[in-house]
Amino acid sequence: VLQKSMEYLETFSRYKELDTVRQLRKWEGGLALTGFERAQLANLAVETVEEAKNLIPTLETKDEVKLQALIDELATLRKFQ
Repeated sequence: VLQKSMEYLETFSRYKELDTVRQLRKWEGGLALTGFERAQLANLAVETVEEAKNLIPTLETKDEVKLQALIDELATLRKFQ
């Protein structure tokens, strides 16, 4: 079971570097995101604010400019993996 779990995680992991994961956990761009919101943004790999708000309804009240900056930062981190 452990081996199968590790294979699954390696297959579907978007962020391979431990330092990148640590950055993701700390950075939220002044949006006061919950752990769930932060995890969903990182795992769903959204590209626009509209897409993020459609997939994660709790983001409706968040500042769009700050949210777009966070989405751009996540895209940059994914690109350099």
